[in-house]
Amino acid sequence: MDFDRVSAAKRNAESEFLKRPGVVGVGVGWKYVGGRRTNELAIRVYVTDKRDVPPPERIPPQFAGVLTDVIQRRIKPMVLAAPVPQVAASVDTSSYDPLVGGISIGSCREIGGNAFSGTLGCPVVDRQTDDPMVLSNYHVLALDQMFAVGDQIVQPSVPDAGACPDDVIGTLQRAVLGGQIDAAVASATNRETRCEIVEIGAIGGTGVADIGMEVRKRGRTSRVTSGTIDALDVAISVDFEGIGPVMFSNQIEITSGARSIAVEEGLFIAGEWTNAPSSSSGDVTVEMNAQGITVTGPNGSLTHLGAANTTLRYMIYGNDHVLILDTLGSIGPITRRVTSVDFTTVPPSERMILTGGSSGPNIPAPVVQFSQGDGSVFLIYSSSGTQLQNLAMYESRTGEAIFAGPPSFMATGETRGEATQDSLIIHYSINGVSNEAIFQFANLAEGDPFLLPGDSGAVAVDNSRRVIGLLFAGNEEERDENGTIVLAEGVFAYANHIEPVLETLEVDLCRSAPGGGATIPGGGGGLPPPPPHDWKLSLRNIAADKLGIVPEFSVRLDVLADSSAQNASLRSRLVDLLVA
Repeated sequence: MDFDRVSAAKRNAESEFLKRPGVVGVGVGWKYVGGRRTNELAIRVYVTDKRDVPPPERIPPQFAGVLTDVIQRRIKPMVLAAPVPQVAASVDTSSYDPLVGGISIGSCREIGGNAFSGTLGCPVVDRQTDDPMVLSNYHVLALDQMFAVGDQIVQPSVPDAGACPDDVIGTLQRAVLGGQIDAAVASATNRETRCEIVEIGAIGGTGVADIGMEVRKRGRTSRVTSGTIDALDVAISVDFEGIGPVMFSNQIEITSGARSIAVEEGLFIAGEWTNAPSSSSGDVTVEMNAQGITVTGPNGSLTHLGAANTTLRYMIYGNDHVLILDTLGSIGPITRRVTSVDFTTVPPSERMILTGGSSGPNIPAPVVQFSQGDGSVFLIYSSSGTQLQNLAMYESRTGEAIFAGPPSFMATGETRGEATQDSLIIHYSINGVSNEAIFQFANLAEGDPFLLPGDSGAVAVDNSRRVIGLLFAGNEEERDENGTIVLAEGVFAYANHIEPVLETLEVDLCRSAPGGGATIPGGGGGLPPPPPHDWKLSLRNIAADKLGIVPEFSVRLDVLADSSAQNASLRSRLVDLLVA
């Protein structure tokens, strides 16, 4: 069912559902069954506690033909309060000059003996004066309804050992709480600003949130974390200390960690390698020429060069994903590499996601099997004789491994992947006898929380470092005295869409100038691709060390980080390849 239909049903149901006792929000997102995400969109109804209620108060299983999903949430602002006499340094308490996104910030005001700490989201520019400013939340900079324009803003915050007036960077200028936003801006008169986010890089303008989109943020407390947009069009009530409950509309909900996956149950669909001179699918066109393979997509073009002794083939999948197979050598042992071309970055980028050797030219090429549905995950492996050498499950839109490792079986027949609700099953045969290897998904949704107290005010960015939202609230896992999770509904964060924030506060997002971090009005492109992830084994690092050059792509091969004999051999083979 499409998002617009579910959203229309949600708007019709919203006012009625919000009147029911214990309901704190309504949104549109993936339905969860047994704690796991499905591919079905549903009207989400958020409650403080799941309990038996009288029939008139119950949420029906469907509304206007659309599924509903009741989810337990206890949502709060993600600001950190500390008694002023007991201030202590926390995670990132550094002073920054110039000012950038993702750092500690707060007001010099106190409430009830507490000072407050949040995150500076990013630099912005006043539309009327072109003066540099900084963006964060209302409840971080203004705190409560007793604020006044001109309140002093300090970096780092007072709980992080910031001193007023010595560390004051400017004053509060505008603040709005309610409707679609929890946001405020302050002047930046005492320090320069730079249009970037710590540990993420130069800001690439603004983007539009989409369900299923992977995002990152850098916060004062939890630093850089990754997540996935799990719901949109969320109406949610948040209780602010000293203010009371405030209802927000049209909010973004983000899951903690980028590990959640959505696959339809059933066998994976095998892809086909081709060396056709040209092919196209959706927004992607591939052309082979004497130099290599040129891939063109919605965000530009990329040419993958082949060596003199390399045979190239490719595979198009979806509107933003192309795989390229390099086969090196033709007699005796050969090496095969699979590279992913990603069109979600600006400009397009590529990364090698599999490498392996084969004992001879007659060994089949690596096999790719895509999940059914939207193809968000695929299984890929490479045969070497009778041994299944590499096995991994990847996010097809990013090329990042969900898990990878040497299997414990040696297949002689066909190998197929099958997705179930909670596992990946590898069906294979040895000399005509069928077998299975099962990989559980139980740990895929785990990971660091996306937002912790002190992270309020951080901005969420997409894979091209475009700002899509201003984070302000979330929930945390709750455990009983035995350490058992008692709120087992997941850990989520909530964000305002960035465009209403900028419009209401009458500011523009800063823009990174080529080659530097100058703060100028507007947004836009012309930016380098995002920095590589901190992967366990990086081809960039090996090449820089051995050859003195830094390739434009990186490796995500967790299998090569293993210390087993087989993987040590693979690692050596990769190094030999680089220094040959």
